[in-house]
Amino acid sequence: MNYQEFRCEFLERMKEVMEEGVSITTEKINKNNGVVMEGLVLKSENARVASIFYMEDYFSYWERGVPLEQLVRKVMWQFEHCKPQMDVEADFFQNYQEIKENICFKLINYERNRELLKKVPHKRILDLAMVFYYRIQKDETMQATILVEYAHLNAWKITQEELIENAKRYTYLKLPAEFINMKGLLGLVQGKEKQMYVLTNKERSLGAGTFLYPGVLKQAEELLGERFYVLPSSIHECILIPEEEGMYQEALTEIVTEINESQVDPKEVLSDQAQGKALLFRIYLYCYHLASRLRSLYHLAVTHINTGCTCFFPGSIADHITGFCLIHRNLSLFLYISVFIRNIISVCLINLLNKLAGINSFAKAGSFFLPDSSKESTGIIHDRITDRP
Repeated sequence: MNYQEFRCEFLERMKEVMEEGVSITTEKINKNNGVVMEGLVLKSENARVASIFYMEDYFSYWERGVPLEQLVRKVMWQFEHCKPQMDVEADFFQNYQEIKENICFKLINYERNRELLKKVPHKRILDLAMVFYYRIQKDETMQATILVEYAHLNAWKITQEELIENAKRYTYLKLPAEFINMKGLLGLVQGKEKQMYVLTNKERSLGAGTFLYPGVLKQAEELLGERFYVLPSSIHECILIPEEEGMYQEALTEIVTEINESQVDPKEVLSDQAQGKALLFRIYLYCYHLASRLRSLYHLAVTHINTGCTCFFPGSIADHITGFCLIHRNLSLFLYISVFIRNIISVCLINLLNKLAGINSFAKAGSFFLPDSSKESTGIIHDRITDRP
């Protein structure tokens, strides 16, 4: 039985067992890395939320020997299990103050998601992009998220910088980093040699961005030594391995590429590039956290300027005008000069690292990496439950 035959039979079985008042449809859904999947959409009458189960995943289960009837029961159980908890108010996503504590960030591949990035706020980091999502519910079997789009920022009347700072704060708080010993994970006996670690978050989902958390790489140094490599295992985690004699970043990159092509689900591939915890990578992450601190200082300054005018100057110009205003508000001149110098240094370093990495974008003070396109697009809120087996 091929996929089309499985699809037809699976839909027929679902219609036979599904209770009255539940619509059963299919829909093509764009996933990460440009992957398009067919979703089985189940929606109860008058419900505000639809459940989606991806047909390709269930076909894969069937190919591995799981009986069709068991797959149907699995879908029915998950649909009934999540339905009461997931029914939400139709306008719940309109009030930013009520939902902001559940907005987090994740990392995806930049080049493989260029079309997606045209409609979602993001920040480029090396060959990756930081994007933002709302966590509706997460348990052992179900994951429900809403990807934040430019249209949502307009509805919330907030800037991308405000979104970034908020998402980082609550991602650090709600999804703390976790180091998992590889040998312990595999049930192997641990020796005295340096160990490899999996770096992810406490939910072990969408946790590849944990290497950006403040202090995480310092913790990694304590576990692996000063020099180690960060391998992008998937969008859910990274693997940290200590540097050894004869180990080269180029060879590790080839290994990562081969594994991504043969072992990793295409929609969960993060990057083919291994990162070495050497000087350039260290400087890069320093600039990342420095730029974050500068943005926080800028927003704090603007909050305390009680003038009746609005500044429309972008980036660094606004920073410097804000600084001069603060000087006249009895803020130390030394503080402003130090911020100005650090600002210029961080911008120069970021641009230099971009050139060394071959990234064709430019940076400005107050906005770190700019996307190639800041084009806004209209969109609708997709209240979906995603089944991730």
